[in-house]
Amino acid sequence: MAEKKTIAIIGGGASGTLLAINLLESNSEFSTIVLIEKSNEAGRGLAFQDNGHDYLLNVVAGKMSAYSDKPSHFLDWLSENKIPATENTFLPRRIYGQYLSALLNEFKNHSVFVRIKDEALDIAVSENGDFEIKLRLGKSINAQKVVLALGNCPPPQLRGLAPISQQSENYINDPWKANLSAISKDKTVLIIGTGLTAVDIVLGLKQSGHTGKITCLSTHGHLPLVHNLNQEAAQLNIDWKGTLSAIISTAKANLKSGNEIMSSIRPQSQEIWIGFSLEEKKRFLRHLKHLWATDRHRMPKESSDKLNSMIQEGQLTVLGGKIDSINSKNNGFELSYTQYKSSELKTIACDYLINCTGPESNIERVDSVLIHNLLKKDLIKADELKLGIDAYPNGKVKNEFPAAELYAVGPMLRGILWEITAIPEIRDFVSKG
Repeated sequence: MAEKKTIAIIGGGASGTLLAINLLESNSEFSTIVLIEKSNEAGRGLAFQDNGHDYLLNVVAGKMSAYSDKPSHFLDWLSENKIPATENTFLPRRIYGQYLSALLNEFKNHSVFVRIKDEALDIAVSENGDFEIKLRLGKSINAQKVVLALGNCPPPQLRGLAPISQQSENYINDPWKANLSAISKDKTVLIIGTGLTAVDIVLGLKQSGHTGKITCLSTHGHLPLVHNLNQEAAQLNIDWKGTLSAIISTAKANLKSGNEIMSSIRPQSQEIWIGFSLEEKKRFLRHLKHLWATDRHRMPKESSDKLNSMIQEGQLTVLGGKIDSINSKNNGFELSYTQYKSSELKTIACDYLINCTGPESNIERVDSVLIHNLLKKDLIKADELKLGIDAYPNGKVKNEFPAAELYAVGPMLRGILWEITAIPEIRDFVSKG
């Protein structure tokens, strides 16, 4: 019988927690399962923390089970905990974080499970492929297999933002760490980005009692489309495995007609992405990325209704354009941008500026001691698209240490699998072992 191994999971957000609980449910390979997470409570990460705002999930409760082979598990847990919901309910993110934390807590006395509250700073690998993980508090963990479940990285600094403006108290670079209640209620706020994070921040400001005007600006000015739960996903006669040009033209045509095109492609999206050449992937990102995001990452109707009400009342404005410069002015900011389609040069003045452009995907630019050390040792490298870590489709990291069982999971595999940032895809990925 082969000697059992120790697996260490670095990161206790959603990806790391989903991997840990799935391994603990079905484990036959590992003698020890170690989860390393620096925060007090694993399972939440930034996306599912309890921050006082009712940010909604953008996936219905019926599709959010932690286990692929137990599709009703989340709904059953909600029922047991007397939290009203149906399979089509969009619940607050904090409740899902509570769910993941509760599942992990069920294994706290499991004989093979070890939960370490600390931060991994470096990894050394021996000739035979064993790992030594060095922690901030001075200890080390030895393992035969390591999984990097690092989640999303903080956003990069806004392009065009003057260095002096980056130090302003009125500039928020990481929206998930923002204290929205500290923003003066009657002041103007400019949000860069119009995706789901921007939607959350707008609604969070409204929930905090904000009365000042809010503007959202992105390149194309597209808010996420709205989930239509009363309409079956379009059964479209599309050969998704055809040429990229055919996929792009078909997708654009169906998006304009209102069809939920991405719902039909989602089950095949990873296979299609893997089949693209590098040049095809680059073309996809140039021509379809923004449309993909607005359709694939939809918002609940409840959120859309609130945004539309704010727009009709004149409190919220959504604009499209490319930023030219951002400078400090009168304790606030003045932004110049080239308007989408008309190419006119416009300016916006605001008191507060919030960056909702999304996480930094290029690991070579991330401010992380662990990532910096792994890059320096060539244990990891950026994928060809600079969307995360270079790896094989099963998550095994590509490096010069073939004996080393180093893996990645979750958003760090975006360049390899594309669709690997939402809970259903991460869950299905980790369930395969």
